[in-house]
Amino acid sequence: MKNKLEYYIYPLLLLISIAMFKNNYLYSFFWILMMIFLIIRLGFPKDRNYLKGNTIRIVIISIFSYAIITYGLGLITGFSSNIFNLDILSIIKNIMFPLIIIICQEMIRYIYARKCQYDIKPYIFLTLIYIFLDIVIEFNSTMLNGTEAIFIFICMTVVPKITYHMLYSYITYKVSYVPTLIVRIVFGLYIYVMPIFPSLGNYIMSVLGVIYPYIVYKMVSKNIKYYDKSDRYVVSLRRKYIYFPIILLLIIMVMLVSGIGNYQLVAIGSGSMEPVIYRGDAALFKKIDNYDDIKIGTVLAYKKEGVLITHRVVGINKKNGSYVFKTKGDNNLEVDNYDILQDEVVGIVIYNVKYIGYPTIWLNEKFSKL
Repeated sequence: MKNKLEYYIYPLLLLISIAMFKNNYLYSFFWILMMIFLIIRLGFPKDRNYLKGNTIRIVIISIFSYAIITYGLGLITGFSSNIFNLDILSIIKNIMFPLIIIICQEMIRYIYARKCQYDIKPYIFLTLIYIFLDIVIEFNSTMLNGTEAIFIFICMTVVPKITYHMLYSYITYKVSYVPTLIVRIVFGLYIYVMPIFPSLGNYIMSVLGVIYPYIVYKMVSKNIKYYDKSDRYVVSLRRKYIYFPIILLLIIMVMLVSGIGNYQLVAIGSGSMEPVIYRGDAALFKKIDNYDDIKIGTVLAYKKEGVLITHRVVGINKKNGSYVFKTKGDNNLEVDNYDILQDEVVGIVIYNVKYIGYPTIWLNEKFSKL
């Protein structure tokens, strides 16, 4: 390290940047300039760590596991819709500046990680600056309106920022910037592309904000211990390739639970459709655009006053060019006393899986009693 003081000056410049550049364009441009300057001034170290491949697999699996857990809990607590526009141009516009900042930050973090191998204090200082910058960016005065608001701010913003940046710095220092980039891009940008989010509440989200980084840290640290004496990573063929079917299964589960794509899986909480669909089953429905496909006898999945219901079509009418359906549960004595408008139809039930919805129903009942 040519000049130790120099390594403390750069993070301070980053700290000053947040006060100087509140505009997204200028703030992103500053990060780009800082990254380019540091690459020219300090160089960009080669990334040849043997652990990189396995660490990437670990973080990918952890991300999908996180998604399954949170969206699985969402079946109990409910979901909220995305407030951002989800057309292609809007998505590109929304993710452009955060993506630039994330990439620049991680390149700078990686340069520090390699240059500070023999003196970690500047690297820790940089991490503290990153934490402070992230907290300040998300801060607004309403977060300090009362004791409860301050507590929520600490649990939902301060603590997760600390734990996540500690994880990012650990992975980058010990392994590579690539796994860190993957985690940051997913967790930083998914809010701009996902149509729905699980409404888990402040408590669960704050707990996950601590547990997830810790679990990933433990997995990565355990992974590091598998180095042999010749500095080559030893991986059994069986353990290496078992990741692929697991990842594929996780992708399918996330897509079905979250409703990404044309199919969605939901737990059935009543016996109104017995003996075809029992309470505790999980119904798989297919989303539709052509309402002409709906016939008498079709089992519809539709939303009425925010509640998802699966009942059979017993009547079809057309008013002002739009369909209106009458439905009835197979186990009910009477036809439902409301009309189903075309816009309320979510899809057509095509299959039901026995019993796998029981855990969701049981947990939902337990939570409702709290």
